[in-house]
Amino acid sequence: MRPRVRPVIDSLVDTVLCAELGREELSGERFVDETAAMLHHKLEHMPELFGLGMLGVTLAFDTTARARGGRPFRKQDLAGRQRCLDAWKRSPIGLFRSFTQFYEKMGTFVYYSHVEEADAPHGHEVS
Repeated sequence: MRPRVRPVIDSLVDTVLCAELGREELSGERFVDETAAMLHHKLEHMPELFGLGMLGVTLAFDTTARARGGRPFRKQDLAGRQRCLDAWKRSPIGLFRSFTQFYEKMGTFVYYSHVEEADAPHGHEVS
């Protein structure tokens, strides 16, 4: 199941960071791949039941996006992916809202952590 979820997480990170950075695409943008890799790592190393639950909800999100955009989330264009995220953000179901908050908050936090670390003077710790 985990290899199937990687492209979904990559697409979620791309969508969240495009919105955060006000960009239409992120090709060549620093730290996008590192951000997605860190989220993969975090999900795979969560306590088993919680991690499996998050992976399951991530796959369900990908699949249910067909109803909104005709294709899985990971295969939609940026505008379609943003509409899917927005629909789950406004959902009356708390789990769906929490799901989007996890990816938005963790994605932006991890991304800016990489940026801050890279921009810190060499040999100095980031505070």
